[in-house]
Amino acid sequence: MRKPILAMSALLALLAAGPLQAQDTPPPRPLDVLRTEIDRVDGEILALLNARAAIVDEVGRGKAGANAVVFRPGRQAALIRKLAAVQGRQKPATIARVWTAVIAGSILQQKADFSVAVADAGDGATELLAQDYFGAQMPRQRLASADAAIAAVSEHRADVAVVRLDGPWWNRLPEGMHVVAAVPFVAPSEKAPAAYIVARQDIDPSGDDVTLVRLPADVAPDGAQQLAADGGFKLWAFAKGAPLPTNAEPIGIHARPLVIGGTDKTPAPK
Repeated sequence: MRKPILAMSALLALLAAGPLQAQDTPPPRPLDVLRTEIDRVDGEILALLNARAAIVDEVGRGKAGANAVVFRPGRQAALIRKLAAVQGRQKPATIARVWTAVIAGSILQQKADFSVAVADAGDGATELLAQDYFGAQMPRQRLASADAAIAAVSEHRADVAVVRLDGPWWNRLPEGMHVVAAVPFVAPSEKAPAAYIVARQDIDPSGDDVTLVRLPADVAPDGAQQLAADGGFKLWAFAKGAPLPTNAEPIGIHARPLVIGGTDKTPAPK
């Protein structure tokens, strides 16, 4: 009996002493010292942002022509995924929000008149999605329908359009226009995109993307998710690596959402 009693006594002594880490942690420094340190770090962050902006200026000078692409949704998604995966004190949602604003600033730095056409009939929901993706500083114009927003891009009155799947716009995209992103990119749960971003530019893969294709209504591919139907066609989403039918007409791609909360990745469409 003596050994169990000694072991219990030792355990009680450890519990009474409290966590070793708490004993070894030094007391916090005075608040005025800590605030000075925060000001110093803020200054360093600003200096790094200015250094980044100088590089963006150089990138802009290296792009030839007035129609140079300044919006890179695939690169944006890949960067935010990479930064959000770093283990540290900052939450992934905070990192995504901060870099969304930084990237929006870089876009405007290269093209000051960059504009987002938002198909929002009046409830403001799609405009909030556009703000979430592009940041509050990005100029937006609200239009009454998806067709009007897409026309604004087609006619060079806007650079991108943010539209919901509440109409057959996907079945009659103007030549040269594609779905290039989906919103929200950062999501709290595994849901289908609430809206899509359409632009007159080449698609920009992120490395983990969903392909959107138009197929005749009588085709039902395996391993894909049906998103919409119009007339004799349906819109399908194919996950990365899924084979496309030979008669598929791709209308674009978008990065798989970064899910923060329940799981770290959205499942493949079924």
